[in-house]
Amino acid sequence: MQHVNQRHGLSYRVRKFFFIFFTILTSGNRSAWYVFWIKFLQVVCLPLDYLFFLMEKIFLKQQGGKDLPMVCVVGIHRTGSTMVSQFLADTFPFFPIGNFSTLFRKSSFIPYRLAIPFYRQGRKKSYRNYYGISTGLFAIGDAYEFWDQWLGRDHYTAGGLTDPSKAESLKRHFANIYRACHRPLITKNNRNSLMIDDFYRLFPNAFFIVVEREALSVIRSTVKASRDFFGMGNLWGLLPDEMFDPDSFENMQEAATVQYLELKRKIGVQLQNLPEENYVKVSYEEFCRNPEHVQQHILEKLGSKYGISSRNVVFKDPSISSSTRLENSEVDEQIRYYLDKWTNLYPDHMA
Repeated sequence: MQHVNQRHGLSYRVRKFFFIFFTILTSGNRSAWYVFWIKFLQVVCLPLDYLFFLMEKIFLKQQGGKDLPMVCVVGIHRTGSTMVSQFLADTFPFFPIGNFSTLFRKSSFIPYRLAIPFYRQGRKKSYRNYYGISTGLFAIGDAYEFWDQWLGRDHYTAGGLTDPSKAESLKRHFANIYRACHRPLITKNNRNSLMIDDFYRLFPNAFFIVVEREALSVIRSTVKASRDFFGMGNLWGLLPDEMFDPDSFENMQEAATVQYLELKRKIGVQLQNLPEENYVKVSYEEFCRNPEHVQQHILEKLGSKYGISSRNVVFKDPSISSSTRLENSEVDEQIRYYLDKWTNLYPDHMA
């Protein structure tokens, strides 16, 4: 397996690009193919994005974002955070940061003001996605091309918002989007799961929705994603830190198990620093069984905070179907073995 420090090499990036490209191309999945359409639109919109950016530099008065209402959907990869964020973005009066934001990365007001009349709540009929890739111009997603201008291009580790000028730029950017949309913003990016402290410091009025899922399902899905996208050589997803070395474990199943446990521990430590009224944990399994109950729970938390009432929420079908991935008894037995082996080191975070 590949050590995280080797992931920055040119040869690795080239091999990774072509492996992922052909994996998506041959997937037979519309959600996967949609990424090609978005990439095309990013190129087409680039001149317009810079034109809007220059106009905003000249004419737009900058404002701070201290009281910005922003919902951050976070969680370990493969927990179902994309589906949960899609559902919430569609049924609550939010404006999603996703595909549209990757088309206009530099500008932060004009394109959103022009687009908001065309944004409709409650229209989405399906919440299917392909490893975080969602269809729809306004669909929420990881939007790495958007976030990278502040957080860097390393999608495997979270370096934090250590540059004050970039942090201030990020705050102004989101404040401008909110001014244009007049809706609370909703974001989803798994890398941000290790930056909860940074975002709360920057946006004290933010609310965090932490999506959790049964450990075996997450680890099993991580192993499958690793094989689908990287073959047998690399571990998929966010790593706890730059020193985490998948090669130091017996196999990918053990590496993915420790990856999961360490990420869960780090998220738990960050939540201890948040006031209880600023976050909620959502079980993916409970969400699929009864999404309306999850909506009601979030509404109770956000109602007075952001001035949202039940009249602003679209309540949908009583259940949501979810796919079952890679039910492999041999793999599952290995994962259970490594969970038992490593859980003793993480007793406070396995409840």
